[in-house]
Amino acid sequence: VNANQVSHTLVAGDKSMLKIAIHEITHSWFGNDVGCKSWNHFWINEGLNVFMERKVLEFFYSKDYAAIDYFTGNTSMVEQMDSWYGLDDPYSSLFPDIGDDDPENSFSDVPYEKGSQFLYYIESLIGMDAMQRMLQDYILTFTQQAIDATEFKSFYESWVMDTFPDNATDIIDMTMWDVWVYEPGVAPVDLGIRTDAINEAILLADEYVALGGGDRPPNYMDYFDYYPSQMVAFVQHLKTMTPDPVDANLLAFIDMDYNITF
Repeated sequence: VNANQVSHTLVAGDKSMLKIAIHEITHSWFGNDVGCKSWNHFWINEGLNVFMERKVLEFFYSKDYAAIDYFTGNTSMVEQMDSWYGLDDPYSSLFPDIGDDDPENSFSDVPYEKGSQFLYYIESLIGMDAMQRMLQDYILTFTQQAIDATEFKSFYESWVMDTFPDNATDIIDMTMWDVWVYEPGVAPVDLGIRTDAINEAILLADEYVALGGGDRPPNYMDYFDYYPSQMVAFVQHLKTMTPDPVDANLLAFIDMDYNITF
């Protein structure tokens, strides 16, 4: 089990590292028991695993907590796509088609984030209970095997046909498997992942910017009650605002309040 190799440094007082421990434990099934056949299908390991990681966090904390992780993960992924190789490059797809290239060159957040978003989207089509049964059957069907996206697709479509005989064709069409897997760029549908907690973090960042370092928002202490990922959303919003209104003086002012500089 991967978790056997996890360092004691994951034991953090704010439980911010809990998701890493969960991630490595769930690799016992998604990645170790059933894994990908090649680097071109790496999302089969990591996309499913991140989906399961966030599903556990949803039960452990709340659906809101997991949604923040999807939101911040997507922000990081899109930033990588833009700065590393572009939204139209095959390496921004779930099937990077590495060929003779060094697999290291294709490594990014894409298989983790876009892969988990795909599973999140499938769950929105079939429902949480059916998703759980489908993943259980997936493990039982492919245990101790390495598979590719074509095999996964065949299993999924057959499972949908057996489970939802009355509207299976509609579900399969709405799944848009080939678009999700082979088309480059961001998710082909808006997953609508936006919560009150995310909005609170973004609004707090906007208020700091509006005040320009002359004062702090009246509710600035709310930050200390944020989820760890909600804190990340606050920092990400400051980082990605365009045109960039955040200068060194404003960052220093924010840092006096939150001590977030390493």
